[in-house]
Amino acid sequence: MRTVVSLLGALALFGACKRAPDCSALDACRSLGQCTIVGTTCAATSDADCAASELCVKNGFCTVSQGACVIASDDDCKRGDSCKKLGWCHAKDNHCVVVSDADCVDTEQCREIGRCSAKDGECAVLTDLDCRRSSRCSTDRFCKASGGECVHADVDCKTAPECKAFGRCVASGELCIVGSSVDCGQSDVCESSGLCTLVDGACKADSNADCKTSHACAEYQRCRAVDGECVK
Repeated sequence: MRTVVSLLGALALFGACKRAPDCSALDACRSLGQCTIVGTTCAATSDADCAASELCVKNGFCTVSQGACVIASDDDCKRGDSCKKLGWCHAKDNHCVVVSDADCVDTEQCREIGRCSAKDGECAVLTDLDCRRSSRCSTDRFCKASGGECVHADVDCKTAPECKAFGRCVASGELCIVGSSVDCGQSDVCESSGLCTLVDGACKADSNADCKTSHACAEYQRCRAVDGECVK
């Protein structure tokens, strides 16, 4: 009996001396700001805990409230990456949202894909001006707003390198395509290779006449049209 009592006493002493978890070393500290032991659980107990967390850095949960990190103000939202990337810069019901075009125009998605106007709490493509602000317009000629995205317009295709090079001068959704044999006839591939006629959506050599005006004929005697190409 004395042995049993001694064992129970030792177990009680072990339980009393068992070390509390080191909250600062746990994932919950880094991700959620729960860095301080409160009773037997880890909790957020200061704004500093929250400010150092991934929740704050990414999404604006930077203020402590009842053991958790919450979004308490616009300042919290503006500290988060989602403000810089997505325009979610204003606090509403413990979420960060977009409230004006000004939230969108300085974001990454405005600069990259033209989502520069506020709509229903998000940044969206609403106008051609939105598209012209984006790198997709300056580099790839996606300069016209259509269906919430930036797409090609005919004027964009006609000034794009692929119009002069391959005759792809007409807009079709997000692509520039060959619209007519006139497009082919004004292209580099017509002059160099005799691909001067629109056939099945592409510029091809459709007759010997196409080939005979090309450099391929003059320099390499490829003056006959066979299967859409100029050959000897």
